[in-house]
Amino acid sequence: MSTDKTESAITLHGKIVETGLLIGLWVSAFIMFITLGIGLYKIIHGLVVEFMPLETKKVLINELLEGLELIFVSPLAYLLVLSLLKYNSAVKPRLNPDLKTKSKYIGNAKLEITTVKSLSVSLFISIIILHTMEDIFTGKLTLTLITIIGFLLAILICWYYLLDRLSDELEKKIIEL
Repeated sequence: MSTDKTESAITLHGKIVETGLLIGLWVSAFIMFITLGIGLYKIIHGLVVEFMPLETKKVLINELLEGLELIFVSPLAYLLVLSLLKYNSAVKPRLNPDLKTKSKYIGNAKLEITTVKSLSVSLFISIIILHTMEDIFTGKLTLTLITIIGFLLAILICWYYLLDRLSDELEKKIIEL
């Protein structure tokens, strides 16, 4: 009797979490499209400024870089919520769980999360490079900032490499299952 209540509570909890993640997915998709639209607007605005007199051309590079930065930032929240939703659906309790099938589901979910992480890290690297270029063009770059950015990029590039290797290893394990 107690086992049935526990299974029922776990199933209910899984449905609540899944519903919350689905709502989060829709909200993050909405935010992604708004951010993408703002980024495209900034790029188009920057290109329109190019055809104006020279005094306003200083805005061009900043507008283009800010637009690209927003485009790179826009999918991050959506990708995070999507990978959490896939992982949750892979690990949630099933009525008749076959251990081999369940481990394959979990392996696929971990592979997808690792892929999303590596994509997110590559987007972060792109964002940092774009922001650094913006600082170069505006003259805000200092030696301290260059050092910090260099260390940050080195760490992110190493992290990306490790995630890529982990992704390859997970893919091999899934194929073995």
